[in-house]
Amino acid sequence: MQTLRPIHANRGAIAKYRRQLEDIIKEMSDSYLYWLTAAYKKNPPSNMAVDLLPSKTAQQELDKLHEQWKHRFELIALYLALFHVKKTKNITERILKQVFGGVGIETTFINSRAMQDAISAIVAENVSLIQSIPEQYHTKIEGIVMRGYSNGSDLDIIRQEIQAAYPITKRRATIITNDQISKINMVVQNIRYTEAGITHAKWVHSHLGVPRPDHLAADGKIYAIAEGCLIGGKYIQPAQLINCKCVSRAIINA
Repeated sequence: MQTLRPIHANRGAIAKYRRQLEDIIKEMSDSYLYWLTAAYKKNPPSNMAVDLLPSKTAQQELDKLHEQWKHRFELIALYLALFHVKKTKNITERILKQVFGGVGIETTFINSRAMQDAISAIVAENVSLIQSIPEQYHTKIEGIVMRGYSNGSDLDIIRQEIQAAYPITKRRATIITNDQISKINMVVQNIRYTEAGITHAKWVHSHLGVPRPDHLAADGKIYAIAEGCLIGGKYIQPAQLINCKCVSRAIINA
């Protein structure tokens, strides 16, 4: 029995994807902060009764800002998803050819139906995750603004709260990019292994971050690629669960 070396998600691809998401998130954060500053100076909540709800005008302007950034993320989501899914696919396939060649396996990767379906599904998931960023961010900011107007908070306090929301959204971008690039890497491998007649693999734990005990216990476990590895009562693939950095070693001559 011979195993191929594990192929990890490309760090450069993860870093570029993360930077691009962080850039647009920073623009969005700055935009909300600029709007809030102008709105508070024009109509400070301190001039209102404490028990009054936020002004209708403030809510309307906040809704406009939400639609603006929702549309902006919708425009960029498909581009980013297509670019990074295809780029990661190409990187993984390039490494796979080297790995296959090292053990005497000759193969030509074709744009198979299985690969087309997988890429379409991954792109759709990426688009959905990117589009969810402004939705979650707006919900946080809306709550801050509404409470600010209701409580008569001063501008400095509200600005601090909005600035604190930015790193939270930024961390979510990091999670998304790590998770999605790892998933793409693993899906492409599994399809190409199957097309090459490779049916089994060994689970390889990453030993990074805070380990999932059951994933750590599965380190070295042999499983059928088609069904996944039985962990925690479910058949799963490496990198399938959020923040899972596990990979596999394909088995040849099994």
